[in-house]
Amino acid sequence: MNTKSSHRPSVTLVVGMHRSGTSLTAAALSRLGGTLSDDLQEGDESNERGYFESRAVVNLHDRILAALGSSWCTPKSVVPFPAEWWNAPEIIPLKSELTAIVREATANAKHWVSKDPRASRLLPLWNDVLVEALVDGGARVVATVSYASWIDDPVTTATRLTKALRFPKHARAHVASLIDGLVDCDLRHHDGDDASPVPFVDELFQAITSGGSKTLATMLERIASPVCITQR
Repeated sequence: MNTKSSHRPSVTLVVGMHRSGTSLTAAALSRLGGTLSDDLQEGDESNERGYFESRAVVNLHDRILAALGSSWCTPKSVVPFPAEWWNAPEIIPLKSELTAIVREATANAKHWVSKDPRASRLLPLWNDVLVEALVDGGARVVATVSYASWIDDPVTTATRLTKALRFPKHARAHVASLIDGLVDCDLRHHDGDDASPVPFVDELFQAITSGGSKTLATMLERIASPVCITQR
């Protein structure tokens, strides 16, 4: 997700499920002209090259989820968020903290990149934060990318992202050299060719990555009924 205007800094939120390639995408964007925060979490056995996540942002996300009685691994079907939770009294002070982080991060960065899978569950709050931080008029989805596309054709994938995010023209002209050595197939945790055992997941993934809103809407309507029945 991205915000952009001619007079304000750009913020790119890299959102997605854990282990879906968000770290790889954030790393690529940092090479292509994006600026990451200085307080990045170090790599470990689960992510050798690093998580490319701001410790301050991740900590704040965890506090927001905790205030909602949830956590990064708690499904919303187990702990549903209340209506307009981002405006709840217990969330407002945390929203202000996040706004301050964004303002500081964008003060000297033309293209700030923030990555944390938790953000995918907190997008309504992020939308308010970006408006309050005077970054732009809110967030919008400008590109989707799959882990498989990084493996299959990293240069084309990176080129598409630089265009979608309106990154500097010099980055577009030197994509291959900028991301050289970035993708390492040996670090892949899952085989994208494996069919998902969960009904509708593969079809839903195809609908999302196709970029067709009508296709996605049709798929969501199709799975809504059985999902509701299962949750009951």
